[in-house]
Amino acid sequence: MANTQTTQRELVSAYFESTVPRWEEFYASDGEQTVYTTIYQSRLAVALSLADGLRLPPGSRCLDVGCGPGIATVALAQRGFVVNAIDLVKAQLDRTQVRAAEARLQERVVTSVGDIHDLDFPDGVFDLILVVGVMEWLEDPRKPLREVSRVLKPGGRVILSVDNKWALRSILDPLSTPPLGPVRRRAGKFLDWSGLRRKRPGPRDHSYSIRRFDRLVANAGLEKEQGVTVGFGPFSFLGLELPQSLGLALHRRLQRLADHNFPLLQSAGFVYVTVAEKGGANA
Repeated sequence: MANTQTTQRELVSAYFESTVPRWEEFYASDGEQTVYTTIYQSRLAVALSLADGLRLPPGSRCLDVGCGPGIATVALAQRGFVVNAIDLVKAQLDRTQVRAAEARLQERVVTSVGDIHDLDFPDGVFDLILVVGVMEWLEDPRKPLREVSRVLKPGGRVILSVDNKWALRSILDPLSTPPLGPVRRRAGKFLDWSGLRRKRPGPRDHSYSIRRFDRLVANAGLEKEQGVTVGFGPFSFLGLELPQSLGLALHRRLQRLADHNFPLLQSAGFVYVTVAEKGGANA
């Protein structure tokens, strides 16, 4: 398992090293709007809104894990947090430092190369930890979640995002619907054995049912406070994707319904975002 995890981390690091400019483009408000960029921007907006709802005092310590180009890091610093930002890729940290300097917030932001599997911080130092766009790239989330719990203060909160295995977009396409997973795995093994399929060069991403992910979080000593899903699409059928204009309109309509707790849709978004608390705070 250790060798598998090491390989996955190397692949993830190489992938994000090669796509540094892409992530700034994804989150740029004046960039091209696609279903993916809209969902990723919504994911971040939801995470920051959840952080706002915690009403933590100015000067609270925050850890941004997998900070990328520092968009969330700077947003947190603007809210008065003192932020440690870590990433596997130094080029992403360089962008974070530039972004913090441009916002005149460099005194509130400290960057360092870091790995969620082995966080280089003492026990119980952070009031808030943000882990957005990270969990889906981990081979096994159990140790990373324990590390997050370890460095949280008692009563501290973590905001996590993960791809939803039972998202509507996955359910509707036979190539991704969960009930056909065993069939796809058997077919994949045959294709690999026969040499008819080339293995993907990049890292594999993972998705989780909400129930399973909540259980993983609880097993790390963290108690769920709330959770929402966000993002509908991009929709496809047998690999054929809807045009962007139609996909965006469909996403916005379904998201409005989900935000109003429409049955089933409220738990069928592409991304699951949850807040969990570490127990043990003094009464």
